[in-house]
Amino acid sequence: MWLFEPLTGEQLVTGDDAQLHMSPQGLALSRAGEVAADVSAAVADYQELSEVTMKGGRRVRLQLSFTDGRRPWRLRGVPRPHGQWALYTIEGYQKLLAWASTDEATKPLEFDTIAGCIERYADDLPLLGNLLIAQAVAHGASDMDLEPAGDIYGLRYRIDGGVFPVAKLPAATAERLVRMLKNQARLQSHRSDVTQEGRIRLYPAAGPVDLRLTVMPGVAGEKVNVRLLNPATQLFGLDQLGMTQQQAEQMKALLARPTGAVLLCGPGGAGKTTTIYAALSSLAAQDATRTIATIENPVEFDLDGIAQTQIGPQLDFSAALSVLLRQDPGVVMVGEIRDPQTAQIAMRAGMTGQLLLTTVHAGGPELVIPRLLDLDVEPYMVSSALAAIVSQRLVRKVCAACAGAYQPTAEEMAALGLSSADLSGANLQTGNGCPACHNTGYRGRTGIFDTVLTDEDIRSLIMARDMQALRARLTSDGLRAAAIEKVKAGVTDIAEAIRVVGAAQ
Repeated sequence: MWLFEPLTGEQLVTGDDAQLHMSPQGLALSRAGEVAADVSAAVADYQELSEVTMKGGRRVRLQLSFTDGRRPWRLRGVPRPHGQWALYTIEGYQKLLAWASTDEATKPLEFDTIAGCIERYADDLPLLGNLLIAQAVAHGASDMDLEPAGDIYGLRYRIDGGVFPVAKLPAATAERLVRMLKNQARLQSHRSDVTQEGRIRLYPAAGPVDLRLTVMPGVAGEKVNVRLLNPATQLFGLDQLGMTQQQAEQMKALLARPTGAVLLCGPGGAGKTTTIYAALSSLAAQDATRTIATIENPVEFDLDGIAQTQIGPQLDFSAALSVLLRQDPGVVMVGEIRDPQTAQIAMRAGMTGQLLLTTVHAGGPELVIPRLLDLDVEPYMVSSALAAIVSQRLVRKVCAACAGAYQPTAEEMAALGLSSADLSGANLQTGNGCPACHNTGYRGRTGIFDTVLTDEDIRSLIMARDMQALRARLTSDGLRAAAIEKVKAGVTDIAEAIRVVGAAQ
């Protein structure tokens, strides 16, 4: 299934004695409401059609002929408008499927080439929409943005955390495209004065991709963000996140615990959800005796063997968590602790029988516990439940296509608190810029981690509410040390390490 405006679900074209069932997945013919006994002769793909003809006046006869020599499908007495719609849809879908095997749909193109394709497909909305999505997937983008500015819309891709302007679309074309996206996501396409969120699932040849669509009204028009959720490139195992062997073993030991809370912290876009999904997938694959449940907003990926719940207007985090705990799951994942009630219920779960995985928006371990106390969680609950705090960031990797050895300057080394001796024998690499990395020198990202295990000293400071001593105890250079190891291994370079963890004080 690709984006195709007329066909957002199953549609019926009804004749005097038969019905044609049309959906993004294929076609079927039924008579008197029942599929023919020979199912293989009554179900078809769009590619199997060799010709579709329509004859008649106000009521027409549709005939669908096939490439494999099977008997044609015939529908008599179809109202002409319905027949015209079916003809247009089938021909459009066949055209789209033929396009889906071209380089425009499967390989990353230069941004200038994409801009040229946009001009060529301005009057073919399905091809235009699919081109933009397919190229976002091919470039490994996490987001596609359409932002109005006067009589144009700017198209941007977010790749490895950076925003890249791709092209400009005429406002009239972009507005039609936005309406098509809203229709596909089953949103209110006629409303441009309210925020809206929806999802679209596509099935390109490389595998399923989910699109999370958010629409924000503005003075100049609607700003649209399409978050691309691609399991093939965004779901990882624990050994693929960038952890050191020691960190991976610590994480596996934490996941083996029967109870306790493991909190992941970091700013937005630091990869916390990716790490939690990797942990959940590891648990589901290795221990079938523990029931695993999640409460998320939104559910980003469907995980096998895990009961996932998405909150909404009628269900908030705290209410969902209260009910879920009555079902006594072995492992609970809460997408984010953001309010006092959720924080208190979650910590109680980690204290009384469940393994809790959750995230907190905090810059580092030294800020997590004060944040929990600010949310009115009692110190005894934090000290009893908290098993570990995992702080993480994402660093861009040196582009393999243009990587080369380099010698950092004294100023660069000083910024990370390093000397020449510290880098003796290191494999220092930097990217020189090439088309593969959009001339940035970086392609792909990996995680850096700092894990703090809760010990008796930390528990005592929590109970005493000694925030100054607690911050001093939890403040460390763990992330900086992890970034330096990536630099020494040639995974990233000093400039990127400084950008992410900052210069040494």
